[in-house]
Amino acid sequence: MWFLETCEDDWKKVQVARAITRKEGAEDALDTAPDPLSLARARERLKAAQWDLERICRRIYGEDRAQLQVQVQPILVISVAGAPQTDCHAIIENVESST
Repeated sequence: MWFLETCEDDWKKVQVARAITRKEGAEDALDTAPDPLSLARARERLKAAQWDLERICRRIYGEDRAQLQVQVQPILVISVAGAPQTDCHAIIENVESST
């Protein structure tokens, strides 16, 4: 805790080094797993190390959220009982062209 409060950058470097070491160890264990249980353990260790790296070293291991932009165009359709059905796209085009 003291290290984190006084030398945050150094603490972060140590945490990244630990997570990379765990990740590489888990990858080696995946390659040499003698049985299904060992394979499952190595897979879980790898997932945990990757999760740590995504949080601690987002610049390299995290998702690039800038590319995950989604644009949604809301559509409101109101139906009135007894009214004739019309094409929703024609209504939207008329509204957009009038604004």
